[in-house]
Amino acid sequence: STTVAPWPNDYGWNPATNPEPRGAPFLHQARVAWPAGAGALAPSSDVGPWLRATGQSLDDVAAQFSAQGFAVVRQVASPEELDVYRNMHDDMQSGALATPGRHDLGSHGGERADGRENVGQIMWPSDLVEGARDGPLHARAFGLSKALLGEDMAFDFDMLIFKDANTETETPWHQDEAYWPAGLTDKRALTMWTALDAATKANGSMWYIRGSHEGALLNHRPAAKGAHILQTDSVTEDTPGAECVELEAGDAVLWHGRTAHYSRGNSTDTPRRTFIVNYRPESMVQFERDNGFDHLRLGWDGNK
Repeated sequence: STTVAPWPNDYGWNPATNPEPRGAPFLHQARVAWPAGAGALAPSSDVGPWLRATGQSLDDVAAQFSAQGFAVVRQVASPEELDVYRNMHDDMQSGALATPGRHDLGSHGGERADGRENVGQIMWPSDLVEGARDGPLHARAFGLSKALLGEDMAFDFDMLIFKDANTETETPWHQDEAYWPAGLTDKRALTMWTALDAATKANGSMWYIRGSHEGALLNHRPAAKGAHILQTDSVTEDTPGAECVELEAGDAVLWHGRTAHYSRGNSTDTPRRTFIVNYRPESMVQFERDNGFDHLRLGWDGNK
C-alpha cells in the first residue's frame, strides 16, 4: 500500500525529505514572476480540466504510458509561460547565474574547441531561481505522476538539457534506471521532458523503444573511456518498437525510468532547449537522500 504525504505545495516537494541546502551561495539568485492569469497555479492534484481544455484525455495518456512506457502531452506550458522558462534557461546557460551542477552530458564526444558543451546539462535549476517550482511544469508533472503511478509520488529533482545549434553529439541509448543507486526497491518513476523549442528529428528529439519499460534492465557501459555517461548496445533506431517523438514548443513527453531512450545530435542552426522534472515515490526520495544521492545538487565537488 502507499501513503499519501501531506504536501505543503502544488508540486509535490517535501522540504522535510528534500530540504534545500542551507547557506548555499547559489540558492535563489533570481526570482521568477509568472504571467497573471496563467495556468501555473492550477491545483496539481487534478490534471483533468487542463487536459480536457487542450483536447486531451487522462485515460488516453494513461493508456499510452502503460502500453508504451512513454506518452505525449500537449500544451503543458502556454507561450507566455514558455518565455519565462526560456529566460531562466538562457540566464543559466549564459553564465549569468551560477550553476554548480552544470556539466557536459556529451563528454563522450570529446572536448569542443570553443569550450561549450556537446550536450549541456544543468541540475536543480529550481534551486537557482526562487519561484521556479511554482510554474506549470512542476505542477502538471506532479499531477500526472500521481495519476499514472500512485498518490505517493514526490518531486525528486529537475534539470535543463540543451543541444546548441550544430552540436552533433548524440545522447546514447540508455535507461535512466542504470544511473540510480543500488537498493531502490520501488522502481516507479516518471520524467516529464518539456520542449522549450520545437523538438525535431534533426535537432535532437527523443527516441524511445515501445514496451521496454516492461523488460529487464539492459546492460550498460561507459559511452567512452573515463566518461560518466552510460549507454546500452542492446537497442538501436532499427530495434522493433523504436519511435522518434517530435514535439512543438510547450509540448512534453513522459517516460518511465526503465524506458530505453536516446536522441541524435543537433544538425540544425537553432538550439534545442528542454526543461525536465522528475518524480518518484516519497519513500524512495528519502532513501536516496539517506544514502547521499541527490543528483549533483551541490555540484561535482559538493556531493555524490
